[in-house]
Amino acid sequence: MQQKNPTCWVETYQGGLSCCHHQNILLDKDQTPPEELLTYHMKFRFYFQPYTEATPTKPASHTNLLRMYYQTEANAGEYDIPKCSSTTPSEDCVHEITAHFQVKDMMRECPLRKDPSCWGNTTGYEGINLIYAGGHCHAPSCISMELYNADTGMLLCSHYPVYGKTHEVFD
Repeated sequence: MQQKNPTCWVETYQGGLSCCHHQNILLDKDQTPPEELLTYHMKFRFYFQPYTEATPTKPASHTNLLRMYYQTEANAGEYDIPKCSSTTPSEDCVHEITAHFQVKDMMRECPLRKDPSCWGNTTGYEGINLIYAGGHCHAPSCISMELYNADTGMLLCSHYPVYGKTHEVFD
C-alpha cells in the first residue's frame, strides 16, 4: 500500500487471481471456447515407514518437517509491477519489493500429532534448522529473489532466472 501498488485496490486491480472459477475460461475476445472439457488422471505412490517413539537411549524415528510460507506481497497473492515513465531509460527501470518477517511470526502452539503444519511447543524455541528455501516469481518481470538473515546479513537462498532464447515451449 505504501508503494500505491495497483493490486491493493479493486479500482486499479488488473485481475488474474480470481478470474477463472469452475468452468470459466480465460481467452482473448477473438477466441472461441472449446466444446470439450479436458479430463486427466493422476497417480500417486506413497512410501512410509512406521513411527517409533523416542526412548531414553534412542531418538524417535521421525521428526516433523515443518513448512513455513510467506508472501513477499503481504498475502495479496499477486503483485503488479508499476510501469515506468516513458522517459525512464530501460536499464534504470527496475522495481524492487522487500519484505521483513521473523520465523517466530510463523510459529504457533498446537498439537503435533493432529495438525500437519504444527510447530508444537514453541516455549523453548531456540531457532530452526533450515533445510530448504525456495522463492517464487514469474518471468520476464522477475530479475532475482534473495532471502537474507537480517541479523547476520548472510544470504540464505537466491534465485536468478535464466531466460530462453527461442519461442519454443519450456525454453
